[in-house]
Amino acid sequence: MADTITGSTIADRYRITGLLRPGRMGDIYVARRADDGRRVCVKLLDPGLFHNDEAVKRFERESKVTRRIDHPCSMRVLDFGRSTHGPYLVMEYVDGEVLSDLISDGPLEPLRAVRIAGLIALALQAAHTLGIVHRDLAPSNVLVTSQAGADIVKVTDFCLAMLTDQAADHTETNLTAVGVRIGTPTYMAPEYIEEYELDHRADIYGLGVMLFEMLTGHPPYEGRPYKVMDAHVNAPIPVPSKEQRSVPPWIDDLIQVLMTKDPARRPAQAAEVVGAIEQGLGAPLRAVEYRSESAPPAPVRQRAPERPSAPPTDPILERFMEVNQGEVRREPMVPVDRSTCFVVEEVAENSLAARIGVQPGWRVHIEGTSGLLDPRTYRSISGERTYRYYPPEGGEVLVHATNGVPVGILLQRSTENILAHYDPLRPDPHVLLDLWKQGAWEHLKDLSWRTLTQQRGAAGLLNTGLFAKFLGSDKPKLLDHPALMFHGAARMELGEGTAGMAEIIEFKAKFAAHWSSEYDAVAHYYAARDKVRAGSRELAVDLLRQAHILSPLKQAATLFDELTGETLHTTSWVGQTFTDYSMDELDTGHSARLSEVCSQMDASQLLCICLMGGFRGNADYNDFMYRYTNFAAFFPNFLFGLHVVTAATKRDADHPDHYAAEDLARQAGVNLMCLHDYRAFVQRAVKPGKVPMIFLITKYGMCVHEGRLTEIDLWNALTTSGQLRVQNLHG
Repeated sequence: MADTITGSTIADRYRITGLLRPGRMGDIYVARRADDGRRVCVKLLDPGLFHNDEAVKRFERESKVTRRIDHPCSMRVLDFGRSTHGPYLVMEYVDGEVLSDLISDGPLEPLRAVRIAGLIALALQAAHTLGIVHRDLAPSNVLVTSQAGADIVKVTDFCLAMLTDQAADHTETNLTAVGVRIGTPTYMAPEYIEEYELDHRADIYGLGVMLFEMLTGHPPYEGRPYKVMDAHVNAPIPVPSKEQRSVPPWIDDLIQVLMTKDPARRPAQAAEVVGAIEQGLGAPLRAVEYRSESAPPAPVRQRAPERPSAPPTDPILERFMEVNQGEVRREPMVPVDRSTCFVVEEVAENSLAARIGVQPGWRVHIEGTSGLLDPRTYRSISGERTYRYYPPEGGEVLVHATNGVPVGILLQRSTENILAHYDPLRPDPHVLLDLWKQGAWEHLKDLSWRTLTQQRGAAGLLNTGLFAKFLGSDKPKLLDHPALMFHGAARMELGEGTAGMAEIIEFKAKFAAHWSSEYDAVAHYYAARDKVRAGSRELAVDLLRQAHILSPLKQAATLFDELTGETLHTTSWVGQTFTDYSMDELDTGHSARLSEVCSQMDASQLLCICLMGGFRGNADYNDFMYRYTNFAAFFPNFLFGLHVVTAATKRDADHPDHYAAEDLARQAGVNLMCLHDYRAFVQRAVKPGKVPMIFLITKYGMCVHEGRLTEIDLWNALTTSGQLRVQNLHG
């Protein structure tokens, strides 16, 4: 919940008198300027977005973009900056009504509707001339007021605006929202839906949709978002006069032109729309300057208490370290058989491994392991375990004997171990993923091809559940396997870009949904690289964000930094409030409400939420459940319980193996609830790009992590929980 700041003074210049209305990225308040008492609007970034670098930069850019336009039909920005209450921007105060509220009262009179559309077009022309595309044109982003009997329009909310090369300066990047597309599907242009490409003509299409809605009281296409987007691309353009007989034919024709599917057939400039409307009206459109009148009283909310910053350590975690660290000793370096070793991929902050000095890139041998190693070995609960760490630069060997607790490392098989033991007849795709992460391109190309082309008996199939096809070879090629994508990736890295990309695209389009989201993330990464090669920088950035949602990849983060100069964060929801929900519990028939569950939690605890969408289980879910059950055994003070939110009421009978870890959790007494999201409410609220999507939230509703939640992520989230516990006790 955002803090209320009514009664406070922003930047020593603007005294807040009350809340006006909520905004996309933060509330909008009425304020008075300290120097002359003039009423203004102050928009403050939602405190839940303070830790979201993209949100902060987009908020600040909104002020700069809107200030450039400087047109009577566009909301004027008077000031912007940062204060103790966070980023703010100051706008003119307009005593008007949001267009969406105006439409909710019923259809507008046709000539009034088309005049309002013409004034919006004037604002768009001013923006387009500067190379600014609004990209989220909707009735909720338009204010309508009147003076001397004439409507005055103010186009607002340029926080999602796209800057063309003409408008972008050298100090900023074209930000994009997390996900595939940004904006509202109801007003989204067909070319953006199909090709992810758009220019100022997409705003003209959105204007046509808005005009139709003003004339009829509802948008042209309604229903679920995917159905609406399909209609934008394929459905015929409706005619408003069929519902409202008072709509003249020239307005019907205008709607058809504005909403034509082919952007090349739409008006090339918003000025052409203005001209068409003026011709139909038989009079010019006038952009009148707005003069502020007295402000209505604004509602006042209670101010939330401020909380001190979190301390660096937590006593519960410190005690855990003391009890479970085990024995650590150093021994002289001796030659190591690399085929028996893992490689350390990541080390969690404040973990046991980090405390004794382990770093990524070190080789590690876990006693009792042999053959083709399995990184999941160290995730299971055991009585004792001994790690032998070998620094790459030589020196002493670090030996760590523990009582079986998680030590906070993420491991992958070494290339030597894979080459010594990998069997293409039992093609574990995680093995190929480990090769890919280590950049062993020649080996990856060879092993993935051997996997694809191994003879499988008379039928030439891996098993009856997968398909095999011939691709100009005397050997059958197994397509429905990530080996197809990894073979394409290796070919791309080795200079065979076109052929390699074709294999990646085929896997991504046809088979990725059958496998773990990690492989889809790799495919998205290469699709982004292909878009960079083709010059589609913005689309490449969108694809990298999708890859991050599917599974964080260092390669994707590096490319994102090269394209934008920014960091692709692995915890983009930190500090944001998780949407409340009420769900039916599948096991008992009772219901569970998030706010009520959180009220029972201790301030030190985290509630884990696993969003499964239409699935009841998959391979990623099973892997996560093993890790969660393991951590729940060692961190009972921190993990309050687990909610699995799913749209399916029954298990998938074809994949009983996907529920083995869930059964283990129940046997271990883990506080686990399966909830039926029959309305897909939570999924719509957080829009995960892939399931399962894992969240950890505190008693106060603050989300401290999102993503696939590896062991590294979970350890860091527990550390964050401990810091929040002490923070709240002091608060």
